[in-house]
Amino acid sequence: MRIPRGLALLLLAFPLRVFGDFNLIQGVDAVQPLPTGQMTVSVAVNGSGKCREMQIDWGDDTRSPATYVDLAARPQFKHTYDGGGGKTVTVIAKTGCEGWVRTRFVIEPSVFQLGFAQVQKPTAQVCNQVPNLQAVRPNTLVHISTPPGMMVDFGCPLHSCIYNADGRRGDIADSRFPFPGLTPFSLVLRVGGEKFQGGTQTSFVARSGGLLEVCLNDSNPSQHTGGYRVDIRQDQLGPNR
Repeated sequence: MRIPRGLALLLLAFPLRVFGDFNLIQGVDAVQPLPTGQMTVSVAVNGSGKCREMQIDWGDDTRSPATYVDLAARPQFKHTYDGGGGKTVTVIAKTGCEGWVRTRFVIEPSVFQLGFAQVQKPTAQVCNQVPNLQAVRPNTLVHISTPPGMMVDFGCPLHSCIYNADGRRGDIADSRFPFPGLTPFSLVLRVGGEKFQGGTQTSFVARSGGLLEVCLNDSNPSQHTGGYRVDIRQDQLGPNR
């Protein structure tokens, strides 16, 4: 099967509960998106009978109601996303029908690349907001990776504190560091009020959502030099059943 340009299907069906042959939402799948470069996606819902009321959860904290839907006609619905990455669409029966189905797919570009260079300067900040990146939606899986070989020199005597995004592994930062309890000299991520331990390969689920910030757990941020690239992928998980 040829996959439409800019849209990679990951998962098309989930196990369904059987409620009978009538007024049952049976599936949803993504169809050919609009022209390349736009983030508008169409999905088709299929089933038997009709649904008086159902809800489409687009996975990005946006929901669309639909009423008096002829499921057998395979109706299509459109939604515009504000960025690439993994998306989840969930269709939930509300009134006059049964069923709960979802599909997952990826919109390219699926990875956002950030050049995170920390240049020695007296006003160096511990945290920096990721520019040109859409806000992290609630219940999103965020995966962070950094290419190998990229380091930050944190300014210790004799260059004894040079680390990649994993920081000084096996150690725990004390109160001199901005994020005590996490790894010293490591990458730290913040989303809204939540903080997460970063590294060369790390994933976390941001439950509340918010703007993404990249931080260094550095006790003296005005002294470090060097930097690394941070690759960011967001997978919107959709609602829990």
